[in-house]
Amino acid sequence: GYEEAASVLTTLLETPDASAEWRIFSLRAENYRLAGRWAEAERDLQTALTLSPGQAEVQTALANGWIDRGENLDKAVPMAEEALGRTPNSGAAMAAVGWGYYRQGKFNEAVAMLERAVLATPSDGSINDHLGDAYWRVGRTVEAKYQWSRVLTLEPSAALKASAEAKLASPQGPDAAPARANAS
Repeated sequence: GYEEAASVLTTLLETPDASAEWRIFSLRAENYRLAGRWAEAERDLQTALTLSPGQAEVQTALANGWIDRGENLDKAVPMAEEALGRTPNSGAAMAAVGWGYYRQGKFNEAVAMLERAVLATPSDGSINDHLGDAYWRVGRTVEAKYQWSRVLTLEPSAALKASAEAKLASPQGPDAAPARANAS
């Protein structure tokens, strides 16, 4: 699993040649994130950016982690925007920017960016879910419900499935959904 992969990467990082390789820190960060160990993932992503500043994929991952948690939005959104500037066709970067706008209460901007992200990465349930939330906030409730229904067709995680189902079942939309860690 993810814990074992992180352990192997830790062993690899103990070798002198690998300890300065940003890609290994980035890969280990992803495994830590998937294992539910955000503090370690955050540390590795910051190390990767120190070793190789401006890596759009790493910027997106770090910004997205912060945005998902509602942390460091003043740094996260500009970081995601910078990553998107470097990789303008990246659905992940578009989604991070859009979800950042949502977290900042910029719902119209969030809708526009998340619509682009869904077009770039239509099979990502989290992006569809976030677009549904943004639609809800701007009063486009029919479209919101469509997006949450779409999530259920995309093999979502148990947490994402529960969240989408709660939104669909309640007149409160996003306010009815159970909290889910690391949604994006």
